[in-house]
Amino acid sequence: MFQTFGKYEVTARENIAIGDISVDRHEAGLAEAAAAGLADAVVRELPDGYDTKLGREFVGAHQLSGGQWQRVALSRWFFRAGADLLVLDEPTAAMDLAAEARVVDALEQLGSSRTLIIASHRPEVVRLATRVVVLDHGRVVEDGPPTAVTQRGGHGAQLFQLDSRTRGAA
Repeated sequence: MFQTFGKYEVTARENIAIGDISVDRHEAGLAEAAAAGLADAVVRELPDGYDTKLGREFVGAHQLSGGQWQRVALSRWFFRAGADLLVLDEPTAAMDLAAEARVVDALEQLGSSRTLIIASHRPEVVRLATRVVVLDHGRVVEDGPPTAVTQRGGHGAQLFQLDSRTRGAA
């Protein structure tokens, strides 16, 4: 899932199921993926549920907010969760902290059986990692388990410290 994910002008069902066209779009896996990606709440609010057309191109289509689109895109990714390797770029960038925490929980469960590569500036997401690679101007400056990276006092530690101060103020 790219940070600038696809916003497909099709139904909510098709938006999520496009993650794996080999799977029946009516199966329970669609609802499970929507729940894991937090799009289930979005779909419940749509006038025709999963059959609501999304976007601006069609008469009667429903435009989503940035965070709602991200939930649909993330659900699409969860629909494809049978893959051995999954790559996400800033998967929670448009989400509030409560939504981010729920996504992190879902990723944590999924990550125990798959290889996940996650690019993120969000420490809550980075805490999932068994290995953290910190880049500065395109160069690797730190590499190792999250605890080792935070104990070194470098870029990674600064990010975690900044996050804990910000969250403590909220």
